[in-house]
Amino acid sequence: MAPVENDLWINRTDGYFRYRIPALVETEGDSILAFCEGRKRTGGDDDEIDILVKTSRDGGVTWSDQRIVVSEGTETCGNPCPISDRTTGVIWLLFCQNNQRVFVTSSDDDGESWPKPREITPEVKNPAWSFVGTGPCRGIQLHSGRLIAPSWCDETPGPVRWRPTVMGAVQSSYVIYSDDHGATWQRGDMLTRDASDECAVVEPEEGSLYMNARSRQGRLARASAWSRDGGVSWSEIAYCREMPETSCQGSMVRCDVDSGELESVILAHPSDPQSAASSTCVSAGTVAAAGLSRRFSRRGRQVTPISQWPGTDPFCVCTRTAMDWCWPDVMWSGCRAASRLARATCTGLSIMAPYHSYPFSNGCRLAASKRGIWRYAFK
Repeated sequence: MAPVENDLWINRTDGYFRYRIPALVETEGDSILAFCEGRKRTGGDDDEIDILVKTSRDGGVTWSDQRIVVSEGTETCGNPCPISDRTTGVIWLLFCQNNQRVFVTSSDDDGESWPKPREITPEVKNPAWSFVGTGPCRGIQLHSGRLIAPSWCDETPGPVRWRPTVMGAVQSSYVIYSDDHGATWQRGDMLTRDASDECAVVEPEEGSLYMNARSRQGRLARASAWSRDGGVSWSEIAYCREMPETSCQGSMVRCDVDSGELESVILAHPSDPQSAASSTCVSAGTVAAAGLSRRFSRRGRQVTPISQWPGTDPFCVCTRTAMDWCWPDVMWSGCRAASRLARATCTGLSIMAPYHSYPFSNGCRLAASKRGIWRYAFK
């Protein structure tokens, strides 16, 4: 069955020059919230940016009009990282202002209203860091109830400047977390310095946290690490040579069977070391009686490709219980193109991929199919 496509956001409409950096989360009320950055003038990372949201109450078939969640005039408010708290039903949204300050807001009515954001910078950003970034993807909740927001920090030497922005010389991954359902937040340890940045996390087994990240220093391979204490401390970054990449954000999600047991961990990332706009790999690590598959165990890793998206571009993945919608930054990968979004769906699993036309596409596009090219993913 061919996917049915709908435009979610169209560039140069509704007062915004470009729409980028989406994030997707499912609420306990069975709504889907799609966030993105609305870039007003240039489309750049330091543009005047608002955070927008749309809501679907029918599984992504139809969507509401966009609403502004965060707007601070000429400031850059971006990197939306939503987290669904299964215990309270609250949706938490972490974001950055000018990539120097971190704020949080929340909604307890399925995304209809959002109170004034409160700043948490002192708790989650080392004063020595020049810049910080939440996401850019959704966060997760652990079995313990801890809320986790994958994040990155920047230690570029010299004066901190914004517009023009100077960053990227030294960056690392870390996580922000809360143990009291969002009342307070704190940061975990920074991972191996300057070895990775934009990252995604899953809890493949209770008590273990796995991170897969964009690599640095020309490694051209996905970076990974493990935590046994919920993201407070981490193993040294290891590079996965069987996961070649062009240094671009990827996406990862835990997929459970109906009993709540882990069935697979799905990882999607651009797999062509030369380009983020071609040869995307979507892979699965499955659970056997002995525990985790070698793909995601500490005993070794094994790539199990599921398929490649027909558009051959970077992917993001989601499930019906833990949706994820990452956006690899193709502007940093030599592709002078805005992006749109496609979605293919099988039983309980959705694969979302930004794909591009040259020199520009129309915005963000959502395509949906209940049964299609992904129907064999869990055979």
